[in-house]
Amino acid sequence: MPNVFRWDIARREQLGRLVTGEPVEGLASLLEEVRRCSARVIAMSGDSRLVFVGRSPETLFDYLTGAFDGTSWSDRLTLLPLSLKSSSERWTEMSAAMRSALRQQFSALCLDPAGIAAAVRPIALVDVICDGDTFANLTELLFEWAADEGIGANALRRRLRIVGIVTRGNRSYTTVGWRRHAWACRYRGSALKGVSVPESFWEFLGNSDAKVSRSNPPWKWCDPDMARPPRGPRHTEALELALALHEAGQSRSERDALAAAIAGQPAMRHVWCRAVTSELRAASRPKRVERLFSSKQRVRSWRRHVRGGARFSSR
Repeated sequence: MPNVFRWDIARREQLGRLVTGEPVEGLASLLEEVRRCSARVIAMSGDSRLVFVGRSPETLFDYLTGAFDGTSWSDRLTLLPLSLKSSSERWTEMSAAMRSALRQQFSALCLDPAGIAAAVRPIALVDVICDGDTFANLTELLFEWAADEGIGANALRRRLRIVGIVTRGNRSYTTVGWRRHAWACRYRGSALKGVSVPESFWEFLGNSDAKVSRSNPPWKWCDPDMARPPRGPRHTEALELALALHEAGQSRSERDALAAAIAGQPAMRHVWCRAVTSELRAASRPKRVERLFSSKQRVRSWRRHVRGGARFSSR
């Protein structure tokens, strides 16, 4: 599978004239929803590596890569460019080329069955849930792939967690309702977490938000065009927003606000969660600089100290 091209917004100099850097309209109100949702996702992940599935959670990924820049969580954020919502491709029915392409991308991200089973910490798959098809197809694909390589399904379940972002306005897919699906019943209850958001924000993430990268369904896994930069006004609009969210996340005020939002979650009773908030608050603070003295100055200081002590003792 060709690596799906996505601009690296962390390297502003590479974007050139693709972005203007002008203020994004409505950014302040959007930041509040993104921050609140991100704090819940982090708290629900339970000290895991966060894997954002597909394009819907791109906004959260861009914001958090900025907020966690320079912290120990900077390498815990992964974007998995995969679209499986309208696909029912099974591992046993795939062509050899599709299997090879899938192995290539998942192995590069350490998300192949062997990599998941041997992961140091749990892996939390994060996505917006509408009807649960993406999680159902992705987990079924991983289990069939694992069986083909002689890896037990329980080895994957022990390392996988599902964090679903749902809308408060849909009673069928509340934070509890989607867990009753057949694919979800294969996991222990503690591995399934739900994050409810306002319907308008859920609609923004899942449907109306412009996306930085292209959709990557199975029939495009072997398409070399996926490795080329996408063009068009919608992609440029998405890139402007992604950069604005990333830079906002890097600011001291936003990191403090995110830390406060995480601190308000029940997970704050855990050591790892308290460590996250401490890192966020310390990340943008200036480092304490210790004064360095030359060897001559240290010797002079030592001599003054000794002489003073000698005079005191002689009295």
